[in-house]
Amino acid sequence: LKEVQGQGVTGYILNSSVSLGSFSFVTGKKDIEMFSGEDKSSKVYYAVDNRVLGVFLVNNLYREGLNKTVSEFRKQYDVHLLSGDNENEKFNLSLIFKTVSNMHFNQSPEDKLNYILRLQSEGKRVLMIGDGLNDAGAIKQSDVGISVSEDISGFSPSCDGILDSESFTMLPEMISYSKMSMKIIYMSFAFSVLYNIVGLYFAVSGMLSPLFAAVLMPVSSVSVVLYCVLASNYTAKKKLNKKKV
Repeated sequence: LKEVQGQGVTGYILNSSVSLGSFSFVTGKKDIEMFSGEDKSSKVYYAVDNRVLGVFLVNNLYREGLNKTVSEFRKQYDVHLLSGDNENEKFNLSLIFKTVSNMHFNQSPEDKLNYILRLQSEGKRVLMIGDGLNDAGAIKQSDVGISVSEDISGFSPSCDGILDSESFTMLPEMISYSKMSMKIIYMSFAFSVLYNIVGLYFAVSGMLSPLFAAVLMPVSSVSVVLYCVLASNYTAKKKLNKKKV
């Protein structure tokens, strides 16, 4: 048995050559494939002595909610597809990703890494979402790398975050909430700095007693933490109510 990476396998049974793989691999020809028509399934041809006897039609199953999730991302971000598979699913995926020029197939792990580097060299901030070890290099290089895992105990060690596959459709909301959380953190820093500037002014001017100043310092920390908790809860409830509506 001999395997040709990315093309198929071949072997001998009763002195006959038996092959499974792409049309050009099993026949040695580069003509238009048989059974092409309007069918967009991935095809694995079966041939004996270079004569095609049949074909297996393989249809990929995409993650539930993929169309909706990609559609949400496309409203705000430039979405790219990097796939190690061949282009047999290009038509089906183009219905989801829309921008065909951003869809790339037959990508090796190194190709994916170089693609991320090219985007970053153009000044773009990259979020990479992957579900396999062949995405590890690209995930690590990205500004933010998220590993989607069927089993959370098995994931890419290069990622910044791990997402259970069942929560995949919640990713746009998670990113939106994280951006809002960063705004809350920045506002809390501003509030803390303002609080300390005002407190320092009164302390230097001698308008505060040491005892009163000692009480105000922990109150500053408590007030900032309380603000972050209340603002975060309010934002989460607001987004939840908006989703229900």
